[in-house]
Amino acid sequence: FVESKTAPRRRGAQKRKKIHQVNSHKFMARFFRQPTFCSHCGQFIWGFGKQGYQCQVCGMVLHKRCHGEVISECPGTKGKEKQAAKNDAELSQRFNINMPHRFKSHSYR
Repeated sequence: FVESKTAPRRRGAQKRKKIHQVNSHKFMARFFRQPTFCSHCGQFIWGFGKQGYQCQVCGMVLHKRCHGEVISECPGTKGKEKQAAKNDAELSQRFNINMPHRFKSHSYR
């Protein structure tokens, strides 16, 4: 038995896609099949392979060179954050842990 010095193979493992977060946008590199224009500069997005980035939440499309210059917040994440905070507050009221027990002491003699 000879031990190999190469890295182990990742059989069946899926490759994670890199997500770039800018101002709560979640940009992922994407190949565009049809003519697309940048939401930041308004120019045509062209090239081979993955030409630009698209936000997974709101769908904003940008050049790779423009994704770092985004000023606007992602409109899709604001509602989700507020809803999550509201749900947390509601659950903390419904399930209050600081409640005294109401057990009756009982002897079985």
